Amino acid sequence: MRYESMFGIATAVAVLGAVALAFSVIGSPAHERALALDRKRVTDLQTLQSRVDQVYWEKELPAVSPDRTLRDPLTAKPYEYWRLDATHYQLCATFQLPSDKPEEDRQPFVRDWSHRAGRTCYRLGASRSAE
Repeated sequence: MRYESMFGIATAVAVLGAVALAFSVIGSPAHERALALDRKRVTDLQTLQSRVDQVYWEKELPAVSPDRTLRDPLTAKPYEYWRLDATHYQLCATFQLPSDKPEEDRQPFVRDWSHRAGRTCYRLGASRSAE
């Protein structure tokens, strides 16, 4: 085998190895996109929670979602909102991946938005205080 051929093969193997290593470290583009969509869903649910609290602070817990413009970034469907009683409600979204925040990294007294892959619902209490 000629030197040029061996060098070409070695270069190709090195490039393929670097690409494989990069995907194993940072994840595939599809995985990164799914993570970004799930982060957007959590942000949207946090915004919706704030809007529910605002309506509750002014009057009472709304019977329907106070913001139907917030929609899943992939399906464009509104997030699920259910009034459970006078002070409790539920928000639901469908996530592509499970959240990866370890239990020990969660902060006390801060709403935990961890989720599994698939439909996840959060039972929340309306608040009239500025949190």
